[in-house]
Parts: sequence; structure tokens; C-alpha cells
Amino acid sequence: MPLPMPPSFEPRRLIEGLCEHSVAFVVIGGFACEVHGVAHSPVDVDIIIQDSEVNAAALLAALKAMNAVHARLPGSGKSFARP
Repeated sequence: MPLPMPPSFEPRRLIEGLCEHSVAFVVIGGFACEVHGVAHSPVDVDIIIQDSEVNAAALLAALKAMNAVHARLPGSGKSFARP
């Protein structure tokens, strides 16, 4: 079953937030195809981050700054800002 989408899909905001926090990442999947001109209608952004504690901390900081919520817990209000 697909996960419900958040109220708005703002991939640019996500990518800018990751860059602002110096997260080392690459975009993969449908959104990457769209950027490269392949006709596709992505509804999410898939990323892979560099595997390091420093980069994981930067990712968490970026998600907190964007008030991101855990997609697998829709409606729970569980954000990345809370343990």
C-alpha cells in the first residue's frame, strides 16, 4: 500500500535544505530521471547519503530545520526533532 503524501510536494525545498546543511547525497529514482529529461511523474524524491556519522548528523539537522515528519508514521506527528 502506498504511503500518503504530505500536504505539499516540494522537492526543491528538500534538496536546498540538504545542500544548506552540507549533506553529501545523490538523487536517484524517478525524480532523477525527470531531471535528466526522462518522461516520468515522480511523487517523491529518493536520495542516498554518504555513510558517515558526520553526514548522518548533517542530514538530521537538515530534516529538523525543515520540520520534517516520519513518512511511515502518518498522522502520528513524530518529527525528526524529537527522539
